[in-house]
Amino acid sequence: MVSLDRLKRYIFGSVIGSLPLMFGSYLMYDRIFLAISTGQTEVRAGLLDRASEPVSFWISVIMYGFFGGAIAWFGLWCLWRTFRAR
Repeated sequence: MVSLDRLKRYIFGSVIGSLPLMFGSYLMYDRIFLAISTGQTEVRAGLLDRASEPVSFWISVIMYGFFGGAIAWFGLWCLWRTFRAR
């Protein structure tokens, strides 16, 4: 039988691990997949077209991919640590 304290840790760990996983996945969807499909990405100055400035477009897509992927992997690592604990 699972103790109440262990159940609380599982619930807390799964919530804490799910938040970065969802945020990282959102960043990757919103900033990478939509940018590649439309050919435009957002920067501080406005929209950046892939055709007009390809280098800046791909740098921003790669940067968002790195940060979104790192956040999502951190969430997966937190979930793995939570459910691996005995």
